[in-house]
Amino acid sequence: MIALAIAGYMEFLIAGYYNITNPLKSTSGDFIGYYTAYFVVILACIMFPLALVYLQVQRRRDLHRRRIFSVLGELYSGFKTEERMHLIYYFLFGARRVFYIYVVFNWEDSSWAQIMVLEFMNLFMVIYIGQFNPMSRANKNKIELFNEVFVQMITIHMLVFTEWCNRPEQDIMGWSMIAFIVYNIVCNTTGIFATVIHSFNLIFERYKNQVKHYFK
Repeated sequence: MIALAIAGYMEFLIAGYYNITNPLKSTSGDFIGYYTAYFVVILACIMFPLALVYLQVQRRRDLHRRRIFSVLGELYSGFKTEERMHLIYYFLFGARRVFYIYVVFNWEDSSWAQIMVLEFMNLFMVIYIGQFNPMSRANKNKIELFNEVFVQMITIHMLVFTEWCNRPEQDIMGWSMIAFIVYNIVCNTTGIFATVIHSFNLIFERYKNQVKHYFK
């Protein structure tokens, strides 16, 4: 859920950026949007990082205490807690998205620099997940690493869509990029459907065992 929230607040950050840099204050709704933008930016860029910093300074054994887990448990539930590097996943997850928005809006005259920054950010995440395996479940680490590698491969295709290459090469690599995206989507959705089907099978077996004695 935290990952979904962090991924989702990209849209709020973009809206907040536009509302702060180009504010509209002609109606009451504009005023509400303007101050909501400040709230979202403060929440995403200040409050959330502070919570992660607070988590880092805690002793490892204290993370399992109810007082801390009830407040910050969502930030490290499902992650290893043996090393501090295991607990910076969400910090990197959020920082990459904030920096991505900064690069998009402030480096628009240097498309090559935007792409290279994305390449290095993606490569860093591949190295981090592959080196530290921060999730407590091995299967989850494999899925995250698989997705990050595919994001990296798809981003590499973007180099072709610059002035370095001609249109025929761009058309060919465009189909390759689509193939990578479709394959990644299919692999992820297949895993989701497999999990859902397995859950339904468990529920079916449970109720079948409960009612089968009525038919003896």
